[in-house]
Amino acid sequence: MFTLVFLLVILFSAILHIRAEYTGPRKHIYIFKPLTTSLIIFLAAYLGLQENAGFYAGMIIIGLVFSLFGDVFLMFEKYFALGLLSFLLAHLFYIAAFSSGLNPEEIFYWPSLLPFLFFGILVLAYIFSGLRKLKIPVIVYLLVIVVMGWQATNHWLSFPSLLSLGAALGAFIFMISDSLIAINRFKTPVKHSRFWIMSTYYFAQCLIALSIVAAAALPAV
Repeated sequence: MFTLVFLLVILFSAILHIRAEYTGPRKHIYIFKPLTTSLIIFLAAYLGLQENAGFYAGMIIIGLVFSLFGDVFLMFEKYFALGLLSFLLAHLFYIAAFSSGLNPEEIFYWPSLLPFLFFGILVLAYIFSGLRKLKIPVIVYLLVIVVMGWQATNHWLSFPSLLSLGAALGAFIFMISDSLIAINRFKTPVKHSRFWIMSTYYFAQCLIALSIVAAAALPAV
């Protein structure tokens, strides 16, 4: 019951943030954007303690903390590169979580890589001409989120459950959110971009945080 109530609180905060993006005031963005991610961090920490999820929960929580840093940096145009770096580090911690408990054969199960690689190549081909001086950082970032989606899927295939499926879906939805940011910034404006980017982002983060509940059954790292 606590988890459901807390998810509703997160939803309310997310709605207030997205509303502020369109109608203001600007200070509400500065309040509710970091607050929403902070609430997801709190939920993840609560679930980690309740489920004694260990390494997996720790990696997810650290990833969420770096996501919070990224949220704050991306509120200011001049800190875009720091925001990109923060989210890259977040994804690396998610990769560590998703690959935990897997043996080498499961980690490097390559058929599940193909759809993510194809998606990443499509996005890169579409935005490449607009990247200019950010070509290398964006390519590296794309590679990392492809691996993140891949490992989330391998985690689900190795430990099938509704919650691990949610983590895999969350990883893919996160990729969509990041891709919308890239398209909107480097190629062409996306209609209602702030709604689509932030709604997919918050949904993805909640799915990833909730997967901590299933992590207690993972082999110890």
